[in-house]
Formats: sequence, C-alpha cells, structure tokens
Amino acid sequence: MALRDFAFGNIMLFSFPEYLSGSTLNNDGYFHIIFGALNIALALPVLLYSSSDYLKSAWAAIKQGGINLDVPISIGILALFLRSVYEIIGGIGAGYMDSFTGLVFFLLVGRMVQKKTYERLSFDRDYKSYLPISVTRITENGSEESLSIDKLQEGMQMLIRNHELVPADAVLISENCFIDYSFITGEEDPVKAEKGDTIYAGGKVVGASALMKTVKEVSNSYLTELWNNSVFDDSHQRRNISSLADRISPHFTLAVLGIACISAVLWWPYSSTTAITVFTSVLIIACPCALALSTPFTLGSALNIFSQNGLFIKGIEVIERLANTTSIVFDKTGTLTKANKAEVTFSGKNLSELEISLIKSVCRESVHPLSQKITASLNGAPLVSITDFQEILNNGIHASANGHAIALGSENFIQGFVPENQLQRDTNTNGASIVHVAIDRKWIGHFEIDNAYRNGIKELLSQFKNRFSTYLLSGDNESQRSEFSPYFDSGSLRFNQKPQQKLDFIKKLQQKDGNVVMVGDGLNDAGALKQSDCGIALADDVHSFTPACDAIMDGESISKLNTFIDFSQSSIGIIKASFGLSLLYNVVGLGFAVAGQLSPLVAAILMPLSSISIMIFTTTGTYLIAKKMGLQTWK
Repeated sequence: MALRDFAFGNIMLFSFPEYLSGSTLNNDGYFHIIFGALNIALALPVLLYSSSDYLKSAWAAIKQGGINLDVPISIGILALFLRSVYEIIGGIGAGYMDSFTGLVFFLLVGRMVQKKTYERLSFDRDYKSYLPISVTRITENGSEESLSIDKLQEGMQMLIRNHELVPADAVLISENCFIDYSFITGEEDPVKAEKGDTIYAGGKVVGASALMKTVKEVSNSYLTELWNNSVFDDSHQRRNISSLADRISPHFTLAVLGIACISAVLWWPYSSTTAITVFTSVLIIACPCALALSTPFTLGSALNIFSQNGLFIKGIEVIERLANTTSIVFDKTGTLTKANKAEVTFSGKNLSELEISLIKSVCRESVHPLSQKITASLNGAPLVSITDFQEILNNGIHASANGHAIALGSENFIQGFVPENQLQRDTNTNGASIVHVAIDRKWIGHFEIDNAYRNGIKELLSQFKNRFSTYLLSGDNESQRSEFSPYFDSGSLRFNQKPQQKLDFIKKLQQKDGNVVMVGDGLNDAGALKQSDCGIALADDVHSFTPACDAIMDGESISKLNTFIDFSQSSIGIIKASFGLSLLYNVVGLGFAVAGQLSPLVAAILMPLSSISIMIFTTTGTYLIAKKMGLQTWK
C-alpha cells in the first residue's frame, strides 16, 4: 500500500499538465518523453506488486475453469496499463497511468477496510488452546515439579488440584475424587470416580486434589477426538456458498468481452486504429472497480456495526451466510441459560438467621452445582463450623453443626431424615430442580433452582419459532424439556447429546439444503460450530478461549440475534443497489468508449467518481439502516 500511495501521488503530479488546456508541455516531445517514462517506471511496480493479488486470483480461477470478480478487474487493470504504455511509447498520448494507479488505490483501500474490524480476534484454535500450559508432575522420588503439557508422556504421575483440567487420559491413583465433565459434555452434575477408574482428558477435578497416572499422551486423548474429525482439517472447506459478486462476475465478464469484440468489429471497416482503441477503451472503462468496492465497503461497515453491538465476525463472507439463514441450532447451558447463575427461591417456613447459616455452611462443603448455587444465593450469611459431613453424589448431603443435624437433597434422600407425613411434595416446578431441607429431623421446606435465562432469550426464541427451523442440542438430561417445549417443535429438542452427535446432526440438517447457524459456547460445541454454515460462539468474555467458529458474540447481545440477521439481509440489499449504481456508471462510460470518444479526461473523471460515490453510498446507507433498526453505530 505504501508503494501504491507513492506511485499514485507522483503519477498524478506528473500527469497534471495533460489536463491544462493550451499547455505548451503537451506539445513538447522532450517533456512528454520524460514524464511518460517516469509514469511507466512508477506504474510498473504497482502492476507487478500492489495489484498482484488480483492477478493471481484471476489466473487461479481461470485455471480451474471458473470466473470470479477478480477476472474482469484484472482484465481492466492489464488493459489500462498496456493501453497507457502503448500511447506513451508510440507518442500517441499521455496514457492513463493516473487512472491505473487510482484504480489499484481504491481496490486496496476496500480490501484493507474489510480486514481491520476483525483482525484483533483469533477464531481458529485447536484443542491445546483449552488446556493448561503446564501440569504438576510427581517425580519418582515423590517431589513435585511443573511440567509443560507437551512433555507429558504415558506413565507419568500428575497431581490435579481443585478446578484444574485433566490434560490427558489417566487412571485415578487416589481413593476417589469428583470429576466435572461439563467442559466436554455440557452435563453439570459431577461424577464420582473410584481408584482405578479412567479419567478422560477435559474433565475438571472438583474438591480435593487427585493423583493420577497418564495412560495416553495429550495428543491421543479423548479430548482430541473432535479434532481428529475431518471437519477440523486445514483442507476442509465449508459447503460452497458463492458470494453475490462472484455469481454476477461470469455474466458481467462475458458481456464486457462481447461488447468490446462487437464494437471492434463494427469499427474495423472504417478505421483499424479506432477499432483497437474502442476495444481497449471498453475493457478499461468497464473494469468493475466500483462493483468490486460495493461488497467490501458495505460489509466492512456492517462488520464494524456488528462489533459495536457485541458480534465479532471473522470475515465478510460470514455476513452473506448469516443473511441466508434457514435453520438455527442452539446449545442450552451457557447459551440460552447462564452457566454459573441460577434463580434460587425457597418455599416453606420463614428461615431464621441461624437456619440460613447452617444451610449455607453445609452447602459450601459440597461439590454439587446445586449446592454451590444455594450457597451463592445465601450471600452474606455467617458461616459455622461443620462436622460429620457426608455427601451421596447426586442424592444429597448431611452434616452436623452447632449441635444441629442438617440434611439437604432429593425427595427420596430426605425421606430417611424426616417422618414421611412431614414431607410436602411440590409437583408444579416447571422443570426447576428441587432440593429439600431438613433440620433436626424436621422438614422445613425446599429450594427451587431454576435456570437463569439470558435477557430477552424467551422473546428471541418466540420470534425464531415463527421464522426459522429451530433446534436445541444439549448435553444435559431431559429434566428441563418442559421449560423449552413452548419454543421448539416436539422433534426439535434433543438432550444427552455428545459432541460427535451434535456434529452429525448439523451434517444431516445441511443435507436438506438448509443454511444452518449454530450458536454454542463450550468445547462440546466445537465440532458443530465448525461444521455449520455460520458458527457463533457465545462468550461472556469475547477475549477468552472459544471454539473454532465464524463469529464470537457477547453473551449480553444474544437477544439481538434476530436483528443481526435482519441487518445482514439489509446489507446484502445495499450491495445489490450499489451494483445497480455501479452498472449505471459502466453504461455511461461504455457509451463514450463504443463511440470512440474515451478521452483521458473522461476516464480520469468517471473511474474515481464511480469509486468514491459507491464508497459514500454503501457506508452511509449501511449506517442509516443500522440506526433505523436500533443498533448502536458509534461508541
């Protein structure tokens, strides 16, 4: 770009006398040769270096038997350069080197705009991005050392502490431990592992530290199974969804070549020189520079607006795929609901300050997610000392504190601690999890723990149900099916889904010729996100590690997804309108070219005028539509 800017500025300066009426420089052969040679010398690096991406892309398309938008652009670039060299060397005129470098100037500005918005985010990550940098290894003499996970080998012992991820498949050496596999499966309930059990990579230790012995290297562990799928290969390509510009370019290119050839044939009987001039003039003036700028400037502005509203998109082609949405697939935990938050309510007697402290102190010792959510809901209550604590995984807990016996858990579990006639059953829970509470063998009530839905999610699902085919894929069990039934068709709710099942479901959905958008948040969604036509990873911190995807969405912005799709469709509409404006300029220019009246002045005016007006039209139109839709355009 620096080379292009230097050449563009100096060629404009050297060409300025050509536009001065009556200038004596125009008739002075000495100055004509000097300035012409300087213009060629400055334009040659622009052709060979600055515009090389367009020329290479066009040649690659032609070799594969296709035509993309870079083909007519390259034809225009070459025709403009060669015609200018011919005029300068032959002493016929000053050429069009100013228009040539100006054309490359605007094309590269458009390419720069489309990259700037999303280059600061990294979308493509492999499984190593999710693992810790190092692990605590237990040496043969029993000492601890920090070891990089890429040096972790089969047979090594490692100590995994509370809330640390297991980096490789291993056998448990400790007597027992609790493993949370939600990072992989999405299922929140931890699993109790006994000595000798296999612990799979990606599991998270909850509670006391655990000693393990690796049975596989990191690269061969369970966690890497998704990345062994061909969908994660560098050679994998998404289903071919050609851009609007590429679909138009073959017809445009053939039309321009046809007009150039017909015009040359019609002029040849009168003047062979004029016929050649008309032929090259048509190729020059019909170069779709404005057409090429329509897409990057429209979608470049759209990328910026999306980012202002919490949606960070990988590239402009993703906007076209988003605009063509026919089916939307959601993950549940962490996507429709907040992973670490819940709505907790208590039904029963009014709890005293002492009872609140007893409940909070007992729940605080538990590794179960429901216990942790109850603890968080009782924020502020003082803690008391706990003794005789016991936990039956996925059933309940009981302990003693300050001379009181406390028990919390399921209905079946709590029946062992209170007389049967005391327990009150509440069947109208709407899918909420129920934790019964007994103190000193008296049932005092139960907690209802419901999902904390993201803001506006129910309204969003209602809109989508009437607009798209919507599906829910969750690694959780079916306990919350009734909560989501109003927003999905009966066959669209799928629970207990493993990562591979999610990926396979997306593939089957795409076979119905649907354009599938997948919205998820966890590692268990990575394969489905990668396979889908538009994978959107939801993150409460957009700079945190996320699965390979096409876009990263701030968790608070998911309620705007319907508006985002509308805006992407409107952006495509602006591109079509700008195509019409661009074609209008081409028609005017072709009129001059076919008539044999294309002068340097006409070319110098039409080419930059069309480019500048297209940039203004697309940018302004995009921002006005975004503002009308209620999207934030400036921060």
